Amino acid sequence: MAKPTSKKKSESVKELSENFSDGYSENVNQLNTDFTTQSTTNSHGLKGGFSVESIVSPDSFGISDDFIEALEELQSQLGGASAFRAFGESSSLVETDQTSVVGTGIGLATKSNFLNSELTLKVFVDSFQQSSISTDMLGIEGNVRGKSVEVESIEEIRTLQGNPFRTRHSRPVPCGISIGNYDACMRRGIRDAGTLGGVLVRSNGNLCILSNNHVLADSNSGRKRVDRIIQQGLLDGGRAPEQDGIAILEDFVELRSSGNLVDAAVAFTASRYVKPEFVTYTLDPRPIAPQLGMLVGKNGRTTGGTLGIIHDIVSIPVSNPYLGTLGFSNQLLIRPANPNSTFSAAGDSGSLIVAASSKRPVALLFAGNGQVTLANPIGTVMSELNIDRFLGEY
Repeated sequence: MAKPTSKKKSESVKELSENFSDGYSENVNQLNTDFTTQSTTNSHGLKGGFSVESIVSPDSFGISDDFIEALEELQSQLGGASAFRAFGESSSLVETDQTSVVGTGIGLATKSNFLNSELTLKVFVDSFQQSSISTDMLGIEGNVRGKSVEVESIEEIRTLQGNPFRTRHSRPVPCGISIGNYDACMRRGIRDAGTLGGVLVRSNGNLCILSNNHVLADSNSGRKRVDRIIQQGLLDGGRAPEQDGIAILEDFVELRSSGNLVDAAVAFTASRYVKPEFVTYTLDPRPIAPQLGMLVGKNGRTTGGTLGIIHDIVSIPVSNPYLGTLGFSNQLLIRPANPNSTFSAAGDSGSLIVAASSKRPVALLFAGNGQVTLANPIGTVMSELNIDRFLGEY
């Protein structure tokens, strides 16, 4: 089914490519091995056909309406989303100017630093001090419509720009490795790198690679059908597109000061440049909706293969080096499965996050702070970028 499409796009990208010369229930240890040991398989069949219409609504997450209504009332008690502050700003809602409310959400309760299966409402505060912040200090109730409220301090979350994940690969290259926008780096006079998230087919039939806007499209300033994407990124030793070009920027979702749902972009490619194979696992391309408590994994340019747990669904600000503070809504907050490790680091932006057991797409990684990772639900990404299907095996 996908082979004719891939062939067609290989032919049509040939002309464009001339520009290169121009200008969690399973054993965790076993799952951890799956994601951190380099795969020995060479198979990369181009299968697909699971459309975005088949995915559970990305804003459901299996959460009941009464929780959503309680969250809305909590936000109202806090003065509404417009009263929230960017990281580092003070808030009139608290007694100290060293802490501010930055976001809210619904997630898994944490008691004595242990993950609990109970759902709770969350208030996230930006803390420059280590003392705990109570609901009383925030001037809100500790229980809203029968739902408990948990206050959690969180460090600034930033876009993650930043082994086999960083080196140059022979063509076609696998997914989960270093890439970058060559022309954007030249314009800014910088060296940068992010992660190649996956291979897909858009509704227009184009074969593309997936990553973040801030990786492929230089935080809104990318030039569609002009900017060339290289593997590996310049930060990792990538060379000019004549040697290392693999794609051309096709489309991106514009980042705004508030109301963002995704940080995502796609670049036009061909099967001779990229293959739907990951460094440490084989992707089942049929997306599934994320769920709280789900064990997930990813391959990324910096930290390689890692495991995490979807802990919360949040609305929270993210710092972008070129656009400042950007408000994001309905995002997945992921914590490492091993508390002594990390799920992501700078350079992992653009990684495709998959269910650890099934290896099916769940989310697109775009930001973090060393302790937590933020990701866009995959259904939203597919809808916003008119993605018809991912390529992989099942």
